[in-house]
Amino acid sequence: MNKREIWVVTLSSLLVICILFFLLFEIKEVPDVDWRESYSYQSKEPYGAWIFGTMLKEKFAGAQVLRNQLDTMIQSIETKNNLLVMISARIELDRGETESLMHFIEKGNEVLLFTEQLQLSLDEEDPYEYYWSGIYDSTLSVHYSETASEYFYQHYFQDFRAPANRYFNALSREIRQLESHRVLGTVSDSLVILEEWQLGAGKMMLHTIPQMFTNQAAKQEFYLDHFNFIFSRFDPDLVILDHMVYHTGNDQLSESPLQFILAHKSLRISYFLVIFAAVSFIIFKSKRRQKVIPTLETNANTSLEYVHTISNLFRQQRQHKKLIRHLHTIFEHHVRERYFINPEDKDFKKQLARKSRITPDNIEDLLDEFDRAEKKLNVGDEHLITLYRKLDTFFKNSK
Repeated sequence: MNKREIWVVTLSSLLVICILFFLLFEIKEVPDVDWRESYSYQSKEPYGAWIFGTMLKEKFAGAQVLRNQLDTMIQSIETKNNLLVMISARIELDRGETESLMHFIEKGNEVLLFTEQLQLSLDEEDPYEYYWSGIYDSTLSVHYSETASEYFYQHYFQDFRAPANRYFNALSREIRQLESHRVLGTVSDSLVILEEWQLGAGKMMLHTIPQMFTNQAAKQEFYLDHFNFIFSRFDPDLVILDHMVYHTGNDQLSESPLQFILAHKSLRISYFLVIFAAVSFIIFKSKRRQKVIPTLETNANTSLEYVHTISNLFRQQRQHKKLIRHLHTIFEHHVRERYFINPEDKDFKKQLARKSRITPDNIEDLLDEFDRAEKKLNVGDEHLITLYRKLDTFFKNSK
């Protein structure tokens, strides 16, 4: 292609890419917000718990509010009437942490867990056996047994323009309990979201929708009344704020490099520009560039020229008998190499006919032509042509 054609193709391709980009992607101004569900008390992102932690400190201003940054903290507490609040996407405690938590409750303290998944490690039979269930929706109607109020939670993701569907975990009513328990909250009139267990002198409560206590939920009308109702039952001397990060030592929402890049607007734009540049290079610049290889003339087959020259010499000198001897030598060599037959053998004709699949009569006829030519003093053109045709027929039809 000439330069003009290259420019036309390039501009056309860029135009097609731009059209596809605008058709497949929506360009809009969005704030640089992290929508991951971290539930961190320090995070002011939509699914952080900064407002939740701040309101707890204000709610229990007369009590001491601490963060459980050491696993041994609750083990050292010997008093009662303390409240431990833990919020995480998933709460999974090992055997030692579970035993410490149970002893803390049995002393006369209360634990309130906000999580979608709870996994405790116990040696003996589980005192709070239940079955997980769930609901897929964007708006939840939450009811509690101790109030006639109904709380409507709307779930948002990526923006606040419209509620987004999500799968929410809940507990099925098919619960087999070894300890006394109460169902305190439900959603959709059937699935349990708040359950209370009596363990020794204390209580453990599990709320399966932690999203209702995040920063984005604080923008909704239900949040303040709902918060006050949930914590109206408590009057602790000490409040401990807990999170799975304090137990694992690592952020349970560890992100991949790609997630980190896409979470920041400037990095995200750079990432897509690099991809676009790479694709453009592959399309337009990846072809190998080199000078045109000149066409070379076909090599002449000198062997064939030599054969033609020798043949013409024999024909011009009319040395037909000498030429026939060469043909005879070539024939015998072919028989030895291909069929492993010695022409001096007595049953040579039979062996050759059997292996070459040529009829014995044709073999006999060909060999007779060689014998007649050998006995003649002068061999004519017709005899040479006849012998050549029979020899050629043998080579073409032999197996």
